[in-house]
Amino acid sequence: GTRACSSFVYPVEPGAPLSGSNLVSRYDLVCDRAYLRDLLPPVYFAGTAVGMVFGTLGDRLGRKTIILCFLLLDAVSSPLPALAPNMALQLASRFVKGISSAVYYQSLLLVEELTAERYRSLLGNLFWLFWCAGYMTSGALVAVIGDWRLVQFATLAPCLVYIAIAWAVPESPRWLVLRGRQAEAVAVFRRLASWNGIRLAPDYFAPGGGGGGGGGGAEADEPGELELVKTLVVFFMLTAFSFTYYGLSADVEFTTSNVVLNQVYTGLVEIPSSFIGWLLSDYLGRRWPTLAMTLVSGVGVVLVPHVPKATLAGLRTGIALFAKCILTAAYCIMD
Repeated sequence: GTRACSSFVYPVEPGAPLSGSNLVSRYDLVCDRAYLRDLLPPVYFAGTAVGMVFGTLGDRLGRKTIILCFLLLDAVSSPLPALAPNMALQLASRFVKGISSAVYYQSLLLVEELTAERYRSLLGNLFWLFWCAGYMTSGALVAVIGDWRLVQFATLAPCLVYIAIAWAVPESPRWLVLRGRQAEAVAVFRRLASWNGIRLAPDYFAPGGGGGGGGGGAEADEPGELELVKTLVVFFMLTAFSFTYYGLSADVEFTTSNVVLNQVYTGLVEIPSSFIGWLLSDYLGRRWPTLAMTLVSGVGVVLVPHVPKATLAGLRTGIALFAKCILTAAYCIMD
């Protein structure tokens, strides 16, 4: 009869990234346990979905409060994958880590509520440049450190910045006004003005003082059927973008067989995506650029698997990077 293997020997390739020190060798994710590797991304994104739900508490607790909660969870959960003694706890740690990832979108919301309307498109797109920096840095860390657990511990270093965020980042003045805390909102605006070297008159926020004080906002109309349809279309497109974007990001050999270079390349190509998204949405709006880039990136993604690696590796890499760049630009516009 056939017996299952009880121990495994993994090849070590000198100079190869993560060779001999990776999740597969740590938890023996081969043979009848190979399916556990495929569970890592969906478990992480399940945590992200839960984090998005908890993120809605920002409407009640405040943008800054919910962001600080997510940052604390991120700092606590960052080393957990490296400490997990078995695959069950590894999956659990990835789920918790996914919950904290919702901080990106809460932070973007706070940035946009702190920004004048004419600059929101600019900052809303360039906000993701920090994502690109982290994306590329993770590939560089793997190349330099090599051991996946040490790489995981290295991700704790940026958490030190969270201390400064707790002090420097103000609450959303828009949220404060909606909660009836006008005095605190005025204090935030004065603080921002001071940072930008602007001196506001003491009565600037008083009625007739020039700051719009005392003005009442118009009541929002109830959404009609057309608005609900548009909302569903946007939800569908965001689902499609997320499915494709993160699917490509999870493919460690989408652009090249070198996993480190793949990580660096796909992070680097997202830098122009932010600028493309900003310029197109500013000058042409969101609708037609999104439709055009969705079509172009879709054609590129479909073409890549059909370009032979052996004879046309450069062309394959070029098409893959171009498709990822255009897809990310469309995602930035829609996000």
